[in-house]
Amino acid sequence: MEPFVFIKWIIVLFLILPCLSSEPTYPSWPWDFRWENLGDLRNDTCVRVYENLPWFHKWDNNYFCVNKSENLTDPGMLYSRAGTIDGMTCVTTKEPASPWGWQNNYLCFNNDVPYDFTWSHMGCIKDKACIHWLELGSPLEESWRDNYLCATPWPNTNKTYEICSNAVILKASIFSLSIAITISVLLDTFN
Repeated sequence: MEPFVFIKWIIVLFLILPCLSSEPTYPSWPWDFRWENLGDLRNDTCVRVYENLPWFHKWDNNYFCVNKSENLTDPGMLYSRAGTIDGMTCVTTKEPASPWGWQNNYLCFNNDVPYDFTWSHMGCIKDKACIHWLELGSPLEESWRDNYLCATPWPNTNKTYEICSNAVILKASIFSLSIAITISVLLDTFN
């Protein structure tokens, strides 16, 4: 075989082998994930987050969502109100200050996801990227104002993300509160 042909085949293999990799391409944390307290996002894969109690109607529209894209591997997200799910990696979403049944709730993922999720019911976790889980429409759930799902940013890229701080929390809370008040006023107007 001529040296040029041999080098040509090596270059072709070098270009094709990465495409044949069976490594999944999971969504980026936190950029491809979001908390939504006004209903699920139709273009995303979402799990409903609620406790099945009659007075929790304000939680009926709370979802945790991940970007649904054909070039991303679905992380297999499920939400359980009855403990961990066998065969999955789960993180608790309990709020100890709430007496309303949140003690056995978990967010679960396929076992091979690359995220190191940690739940916090006491604010953001230092050096982690956190997503605020907030339901302002439920006065019974005041204790949920400081709950976050956190993880190390993945993949470890040069993307920027906001580190949790009181200023960021306050800004998000005021914005969400203004939306909740506006919606409440509109609903009262039409009823």
